[in-house]
Amino acid sequence: ADTDPSARVCRGRLRGGFIVHYFDNKESSFRRRAVWFQIRGVWRNMIDAGARLQEAIRLVETGRLADADAICRGILDQVTDHPPANFLRGLIAFQLGEPERALQLLKVAAAHDPENANYQATLGAVLVERGSPAEAIAVLEKAVSIDPNDGASLRHLARLYGNTGRKAD
Repeated sequence: ADTDPSARVCRGRLRGGFIVHYFDNKESSFRRRAVWFQIRGVWRNMIDAGARLQEAIRLVETGRLADADAICRGILDQVTDHPPANFLRGLIAFQLGEPERALQLLKVAAAHDPENANYQATLGAVLVERGSPAEAIAVLEKAVSIDPNDGASLRHLARLYGNTGRKAD
């Protein structure tokens, strides 16, 4: 059997970008293995984070918000800037009546995954609840530009446009 980690990477799901290019290079076997194990560790952390995030979601659905928040904090200890964990923590904070903390966490999630319409829409909704219409309009417009079929964001925008006297473009 082939024991060279670089051969497994080249035949695996990674087909482009840095990793395959690096392993196609004629670097030393030791260096290739060191990078392989580092990459494998990151993958393991990401896979583990995904499983733990699913558990946190199940806990939220059963009302165990503090336990879910603790799992998300643990994920963020291992995988910094994990947008789904920050997003879920923001939702939990909002449900616990902590709008400022919710806003901070949702902003972090939206900043690290700016093309996620759900993150933008949820951030916009929290900004509406907080009473920040100008900021909410900008965020909700971004959410609608990403997903034009998002009915909730469109309704929030229409209400905000009406309250501020602004007309939709």
